[in-house]
Amino acid sequence: MSQTIRTTITIPEQLLYEAKIYTASQRTNLSQLVRTLLSQKLLSPSMPSSLLKISGTLKLKDKEPPTREQLYSHHV
Repeated sequence: MSQTIRTTITIPEQLLYEAKIYTASQRTNLSQLVRTLLSQKLLSPSMPSSLLKISGTLKLKDKEPPTREQLYSHHV
């Protein structure tokens, strides 16, 4: 399994409330819910090929990740 990192997201308060209720009912947590839903969405066959091309460039192995500016100037 790959290394996990902490990040911050901004979502509507009501959505967070609903997510907490859902995760409690499923005996899981918000982190697992986000991982599951992101995996389902990003690994689905309907994902645009342009996004798959970008994600392929992010397999870094031992290299430093590109800066945000480098990513946007190269891919957008």
